[in-house]
Amino acid sequence: MAEMLANGHWVPCVLLEVSASGAKLHVGHDMALPAETLLKLPDGQLREAHCRWQHGAYAGFEFASLLPGIPFS
Repeated sequence: MAEMLANGHWVPCVLLEVSASGAKLHVGHDMALPAETLLKLPDGQLREAHCRWQHGAYAGFEFASLLPGIPFS
């Protein structure tokens, strides 16, 4: 399970694919996604990301940076 920051809240989502440059997510329902966001990945990484495409509840994000050392729960 991953999470995405949208409208000031962490939204749970399913991480379908991940690579060094980005991720494909399923957000559970069709919603307007932010163009830029933070992603919490299951391995503990917090990544800045840009939404590159969205089809309904599926979206592709390109990672902008890795934010090491930032704790989250």
